[in-house]
Amino acid sequence: MTAGDGRHPRWQGGEAFASSQAIFRNAAHAMIRAGSLSTLSMRGLAAAVGASAMTAYRYYPDKHALIADVREEVWRQFAACLDRATAGISGAEDRFRRACDAYVRFALDREHEFRLLFETDKQETAARPEGSSDAASWTLLTGLVRQLMPDADRDEVLEQAHWIWASLHGMTMLHLSGRLMLGRSLDQLAAKVIEAHLQALRQSAGGRASPVAPLL
Repeated sequence: MTAGDGRHPRWQGGEAFASSQAIFRNAAHAMIRAGSLSTLSMRGLAAAVGASAMTAYRYYPDKHALIADVREEVWRQFAACLDRATAGISGAEDRFRRACDAYVRFALDREHEFRLLFETDKQETAARPEGSSDAASWTLLTGLVRQLMPDADRDEVLEQAHWIWASLHGMTMLHLSGRLMLGRSLDQLAAKVIEAHLQALRQSAGGRASPVAPLL
């Protein structure tokens, strides 16, 4: 059965536009999760969902816009993962540990999606939707730092948060890239790095240290 213009009803616009768009986004997400980002194409995606070759362009102007939309969904899932990890935990230090653990675990369990969050080109950055979801995880981190350093000003919180993010992300990406091979593994480093940051936060809150986490 087709519409009067020859299109299958599944791919018509109107109220069905969002649900039809979600079919393409979810299919692209599944391909990326499986590690097929480099071979993803609009025509291939249309074929995967049983649509004609050009149908995907009704919902996304190009592949960059599609990938940007998938990235937004992954950011939402990433933030939800951090929220779940810290939900119901009363102590600020324990919430911090849980959030850092969840960051690393998400990267290990969902490597291709994790890489998608941070590997962007100029066209994909330009296609980034308004009100992007990537701020949620940053807000959670800065909120945790603020709880651990209640008297710190905004600049101090931002400085600490950047140090934490840079070291946690760098360590994780080195592992994913197979570069942690000089005598220490991610398993050996992760807990120590997190505790080193907590120590630095305690000392900074007491006015006794710089924002740099101590070397292990």
